[in-house]
Amino acid sequence: MKGVEVCVFSVDDAYAAEAAGCARLELCLDYDLGGVTPLFEDLQRLSPSNIVDDVRRGLRVPAVVMVRPRGGDFLYSKREKKWMLTTIKQVAKLGFQGVVLGALLKKNGRWLLDKEFCMQACELAHSLGLEAVFHRAFDEIATPLKRSPLTGHDTFPPQKITPPNLDHSPQQ
Repeated sequence: MKGVEVCVFSVDDAYAAEAAGCARLELCLDYDLGGVTPLFEDLQRLSPSNIVDDVRRGLRVPAVVMVRPRGGDFLYSKREKKWMLTTIKQVAKLGFQGVVLGALLKKNGRWLLDKEFCMQACELAHSLGLEAVFHRAFDEIATPLKRSPLTGHDTFPPQKITPPNLDHSPQQ
């Protein structure tokens, strides 16, 4: 993808970013929670398939949709996982390019990728023609991942890198 992907948190921001020439949008809600799934009504308005009287009302730029039921950690209950799978199906029906998702497990005080659920969710997304993008839960994983086939995700965010000490003060 060439150009800038913009993460937006409202319908108005989505249309403004599109008008400004972004290459792709990530649709979210509630910045203070770290981004959760937008309201279904907003997704319907933004849907590329939203056409009224032969006029496209939805987005013209590709968009991926955050699939995250709540803020906080990325350890999801069975009920939340079921909700996420249902949401992936809804996103596909609305004609978006993909979904942004991730899930973790906690073992011995360390966050690990929930490979089983991520594979299930990504396989569902792919079967519906959607791209699967791993979200910021990636930053919490104790052991960095090297390849997306381990999870089924198509795209990962840039890995967080701890910068070296850049103190250039004179040596005493």
